[in-house]
This record gives sequence, structure tokens and C-alpha cells, in this order.
Amino acid sequence: MVLCVDVDDVVCNLQEVVIDLFNKRYGANYKLEDFTEFDIMNILPTQDAIVMRDMYGETGLYDKVKPMPGSQKALEKLVNFGHQVYLVTAAIPKTYDEKVAFIKRFFPCIDESHIICMKHKWLLNCDVMIEDNLQTLLEKPHYHRILMNRPWNQSSKDWVYGINRCNNWSEILEVVNKINEQER
Repeated sequence: MVLCVDVDDVVCNLQEVVIDLFNKRYGANYKLEDFTEFDIMNILPTQDAIVMRDMYGETGLYDKVKPMPGSQKALEKLVNFGHQVYLVTAAIPKTYDEKVAFIKRFFPCIDESHIICMKHKWLLNCDVMIEDNLQTLLEKPHYHRILMNRPWNQSSKDWVYGINRCNNWSEILEVVNKINEQER
């Protein structure tokens, strides 16, 4: 099967790192649970949202992010099982090289030719899309959808849309295996 996997907040902890940096710099005390929508402009005071939005493009940010627990072994298992795994990201252009370096460092099982920078992920022809942005999964879906459970994607009635919500990479592996069995 062809799997397209989002990078930020699916295979790495970007939002946690940005929140931590923002809190340290500006004396705030935001928590991950405060981010109840994907678009931070809708939930933070305007000035905080503008400053935080700019932080996503900072040089050196991907030196601070870490792989999500279980993501490294899970992706390696998927690749070794014979799936074509593509990491797909809507990267800010000036951070793209750093993000690729992060992927190469922590996910050596992913060939560089399997890293895609793309905002409109629904255009991709894949069997499974794994994503944390609910809106991405709702845009013209023609693939099996797995949603990494995050505070900003709680507004969905998953069963209505046929979305498989997973809390961690162990659950994602289980769902991918079930989909693979169904597709055979």
C-alpha cells in the first residue's frame, strides 16, 4: 500500500516545542490542551498568534523537535513490510531543508525521494493518509483516513466520515494492518 504520513505533530512534536519556546521567551503558560483549533489565529490573542505563527519558520526549530513516541519503529516496520511510505508536509519554504535533515537523522528508513512538500495533500494518490489536521482528511477523500488524536481535532464525529482516530503509533500500526487485510 501507499501511505502518506504528515510530519508535524504526527511524526514529530512541533507544536509542543513551539509552545515551550513561546512560553520561555514571553513568560506565557500555554499548554498543548489550549490549542483546540488547528488555526492558532482562532484561539490565541492576535499578537500572541502572530508571534507564534512566525516561530514556525525560525531557523533551528527542527534541531529542537523530537520524534513522536513510537514513530521511528512504526515507520520502519511499515517500510520493512513493503509499504511505500511517503512523508508529506506543508513546510514553510525556509524550514524545508531543516525538516528534511530532521527526517534523515531520525527516520533513515525513509528515502529522501519519499519526502514531499505539499499543502494540498488531497491531490496525492495514496491508499492511506495519516494526518493531524482534520480538514486535510475531509478534503475530497479518496483514501483511508487515519487521524492522529490531537487537541485541535476534537470537533469530528469520526464514524460519520469513516475516519480512524488513533492516540499513538501502536494504534496506527493496528489500523494500517486492518486496512491492508481488507484491501487484499
